[in-house]
Amino acid sequence: MEDWGTEIGGTKYPPHDENDDAYRRMKASLQKNYSGKYVAISGGQLVAVAETLEALAAVLRHKRIMRCRTVHVGVDESGEGGEWLWGSIEQEIASTTTAR
Repeated sequence: MEDWGTEIGGTKYPPHDENDDAYRRMKASLQKNYSGKYVAISGGQLVAVAETLEALAAVLRHKRIMRCRTVHVGVDESGEGGEWLWGSIEQEIASTTTAR
C-alpha cells in the first residue's frame, strides 16, 4: 500500500486522475498568477481561466470540454472544484443565478 499513489515533490498522494495531479504540480503557479479567478484543468493541462464560474462554464462549452478539474484559486474550496460533469456545472450556475 505504501507504493500506491503518486509522488510529487517527495510527497505521496493517493491515486487521482491526471487533472488532480496536474493541479498539485501547478498550484503555486496558479496562486501566483490567477488568485481569485476560476481555472479549469483538463487532460493534465490548464485549459481555461475566467473571473466567474459562469464565464468558465461558457469557455468550457465553447471548447467542448466535458470533464475537468475546476478550482477557484486561492479561495477555500468547500464544495467548489473537483471533477465536474456538465450537469454539475449547470446545476451550480442555476443555483447561484436563480432569483429567490
